[in-house]
Amino acid sequence: MRNKQTTESRKGDTRARVEARTVLSNGLTVVTARLSHLHTASMSLFAPGGPRHEAKEDNGLSHLVEHALFRGCAAYPSAQDFNEAIEACSLGLGAATYREFVVFDGTCRPRRLSDLLDLVGAMLAAPTWTDLHIEQRIIVEELQDERDESGRDVDVDNIAKLTLMPDCGAGRKIGGEIHRVKRFTVDDCQRWFEDHYGAQNLVLSVAGPLEHEAVVAAAEQAFGALPAGRAASRPPVTVRPDLPAMEYVEHGGSQTSLQLAWLVPTPASPEWPALVAAQRLLDDGSCARLRRRVTDDDGLAYHISASLEGFTDRALFVVEADVSHDNVLPVIDAVLEEIDRLGSVPALPGEWERLRYRYGLDLEATQDAAPETAYRDGLTAFYRRPLDSEGRRARFMALSPQNVTDAAKGLLDRSGVQITVVGDLDPLHRAGLRRRIHRLRTPTDG
Repeated sequence: MRNKQTTESRKGDTRARVEARTVLSNGLTVVTARLSHLHTASMSLFAPGGPRHEAKEDNGLSHLVEHALFRGCAAYPSAQDFNEAIEACSLGLGAATYREFVVFDGTCRPRRLSDLLDLVGAMLAAPTWTDLHIEQRIIVEELQDERDESGRDVDVDNIAKLTLMPDCGAGRKIGGEIHRVKRFTVDDCQRWFEDHYGAQNLVLSVAGPLEHEAVVAAAEQAFGALPAGRAASRPPVTVRPDLPAMEYVEHGGSQTSLQLAWLVPTPASPEWPALVAAQRLLDDGSCARLRRRVTDDDGLAYHISASLEGFTDRALFVVEADVSHDNVLPVIDAVLEEIDRLGSVPALPGEWERLRYRYGLDLEATQDAAPETAYRDGLTAFYRRPLDSEGRRARFMALSPQNVTDAAKGLLDRSGVQITVVGDLDPLHRAGLRRRIHRLRTPTDG
């Protein structure tokens, strides 16, 4: 039995997607995007996880559980058994842990979707945590990549998040600390699994040439017997109160990694479309402002990026680059100047039309990519936001350049930035960093 609580649809020509949502009787949410022109189907299954959901003593446990689920279950006792079954009906099953969710994904022929879902359902029905010690060793190797020879974490994103969000789980490392990972037991994994993988916490998203009712029937067969479990809570995201701030970690190497981050409203906020446009003005193609300024005009970096990272109730606007040690201060200055320009100079007509065209083209490209569609729609449903791809497009296209300038001026002010630098700067450049953060904290009038 299932309870069809909500159905949302957008219909157009034969290439337009039709979106729908159903909630099974055990609470599992099924969302679909019918893309009738495709030849493959993709699925993404979302579960709560990552450091935001973890107590300090559990940090890294959800990542370990994500790994260990592939080690076998009652129906497929070994990792080899399970992987052979997966690869007999699909291109494989992938998984990743992020800061507040875990996602499993796979692509197959449409007629084999039920087979793929049955295998994922079997994995979740009765995991055995076989060879847990092997997965712990694998994760330790993964975590070593973020550390220097003395064991310090030197990953700029890890350091930036922990410094920006020091008093909540969202700021901790996704993989956890090595000593904790080694200490987790089968009982810990089972405890975490039972607390977070109940059906009411899960969202299944499928994109491809399939009718919604057929996907719901396959999901009912694969997941309908899973217990509802307990609803997972999301502890609040808290941020340090003393912004602007700067964190410098000394680390030898040929380049310095830097990140500038601003706290911005959630993706559900009215300001989000303007923030997306601001991000794309900075980093969308070779003509974007950061690429033109930092790379093409000044030759300060080979690559620089701007991105938005959303949480349920917060989001971050992030600029990152890896640069030569001597170029750290010029790059920071250039980024802050371009952010200021976002909030003071509206996009010129040609720049604005190029931005709108590329945004629309990206959406159309997504219609030809079942994996990306399944992921985006699934994440939308996981965050309990409406399935409204056409509405999001319309809101973006309704923006004016002045809307973006106003949002950038109000949300990306220098007084709210955190600057994180990981590298090997000489005393002169370190003093330059200190002077810049001092100026940010004590701005002059005018």
